Amino acid sequence: MQIQKDILSRISTLKTLPTLPHILVKLIGACNSEDADLSKISGLVEKDPSLSGKILRLVNSAHYGLPKRIESVHHCVSYLGTSTIKNIAIGASISQAFQPWDGSNLLNLKVFWWHSLKCAVLARLMARKTGYKSPDEAFLSGLLHDIGRLVLWVNYPKAYTELLKKYSGRPDLLLAGEIRQGLTHCEVGAWLLHRWHLQSFMVDAVLYHHESREKIKTAFPLVRLVYAANVLSERPLQKGEQPDNIAELLCGLGPDDVRTLLSRADEEVFEVARLLEIQISEPADTQGAVSENDRKAQEGLVAEVRDISLLLGTLQDLMGASDEASILRVIHQGIHILFDIREIFFFEYDREKDCLRGKPVSENDKSAVIDNLVIPMQTAESVPVACLAQGKMLELFIDAGVSDPVIVDARMIRFMGTEGMFCLPMLAHGEYVGVIVLGLDH
Repeated sequence: MQIQKDILSRISTLKTLPTLPHILVKLIGACNSEDADLSKISGLVEKDPSLSGKILRLVNSAHYGLPKRIESVHHCVSYLGTSTIKNIAIGASISQAFQPWDGSNLLNLKVFWWHSLKCAVLARLMARKTGYKSPDEAFLSGLLHDIGRLVLWVNYPKAYTELLKKYSGRPDLLLAGEIRQGLTHCEVGAWLLHRWHLQSFMVDAVLYHHESREKIKTAFPLVRLVYAANVLSERPLQKGEQPDNIAELLCGLGPDDVRTLLSRADEEVFEVARLLEIQISEPADTQGAVSENDRKAQEGLVAEVRDISLLLGTLQDLMGASDEASILRVIHQGIHILFDIREIFFFEYDREKDCLRGKPVSENDKSAVIDNLVIPMQTAESVPVACLAQGKMLELFIDAGVSDPVIVDARMIRFMGTEGMFCLPMLAHGEYVGVIVLGLDH
C-alpha cells in the first residue's frame, strides 16, 4: 500500500518514534535482499545472544509444533526460511523499542501486550485453520496491530492518557477521539510497518483493523484474519458467553471452531509472552458483550467522526488554497477521501470558444487525456453540457434505459472504466464556471 500524503504530513509532527535494534535493522535488510545469504543472516542473529535465544526458544515451543528440535540458528534459518525468521525476530524484539518508556504508569503496558499477543496468537491459529500460506505474517501483524497507540502515547502522554482514561474498554470511542485529534493509531502503526519495510498486506492489516465489517468482507485474507482476531481478543470470553460471529463472517469459521481456537489462544498467550520475555496481564472485564445493535451504532459513530474530521481538513485546505489549480486539487482530494471515488475530472467553461475544456489536476495518464478533451456547448445532449447549461446535478448510466448516448459521453464513461457518470456544476461568484464529472457504478 501507499501511505497517503496527508497522513505522512501529520506523522511528521511526531517528535519521538521507536527505533528497532541495530542488528534487527541489518537483519531485515538482509532478509529482504533478492540474493539473501543464509549464512550472513544466521551470523547477524547469532551476534545478539538475547535475540537468538528468544528465536530458538520460540520455534522449539508448542506454539510452533515442529516435528523435531532445532539446535542452532543456522538450522533454524535454513528450516524456516528468511521471511519467517525476519517476522519472528521482529516479534521477539518489538518490546525493546519501547523499553525507555516502560517505567511509566500512564498506560497499562501489561494489558496492552496481553491484547497484542492474544491477537497475534489467535491470528496465527486462524491462519493455520483456514489454510493461509504464512501464519507468521498473521502472528506479527496481530502483534503490531495496535503499535500506533504506543507511539501516540509516547508523543502525547497527557492528551492520549486522557483519551485512554475516558474511553477505557471502548476502542470505538478511543478511535473517534484519535480522529478528532487528527491522527489515529491505525495510521501511525501502518506507517511504522511501512517504514520498517514489512510486507504491504501486513501494513494494510494494521491500517484497516478498525474499518467497518462490511468494508473488510472484500479485503485480502490477511486483513480479514487480523481484523477478526482483534475483535475476538478485545477481552476474555466469559463462561457461557457466545463468541462474536466475526470469524464466521470474514473467515468462514463456525462458533465451535472459534471457541476451540480461543481456548488454545488463552493457553498459548502466556507461554509465548514468557518466551519473548514480555510481561502481560489480563484486563479486568469492565464491560459485557457488545450487542449487534451497539456494534453498528459504534461503527456509525466512528464513521461519522471520521467524515467530519476529513471534511474539516478539506475545508481548512480550501481556505489555504491560493490559486485555481490548488483549489481543484483540494476538491479532488476531498471527494476522493470522503466518498472513496477515484474517477474525478474537472471541465472549465471556456467563454471565448464556448466549450467545456478538461482541466488536469494531477500528472497521471488520464489527466493528460482530459487535458486534450473539449466538449462544444452546442452538444446539448451531452450530460456535462446540460449540467452546466441547466445549473443542476445530472447523471448518466449506460444500462439505465439510455439507448444511444452521445459519443463524447459514452467515450468518457468507457475512459473512466465505470458504469456511468455523475455531473455537478461548479459555481463561482454567482456564475456557473465548469463541471465536476465523477465516474460511478450503480
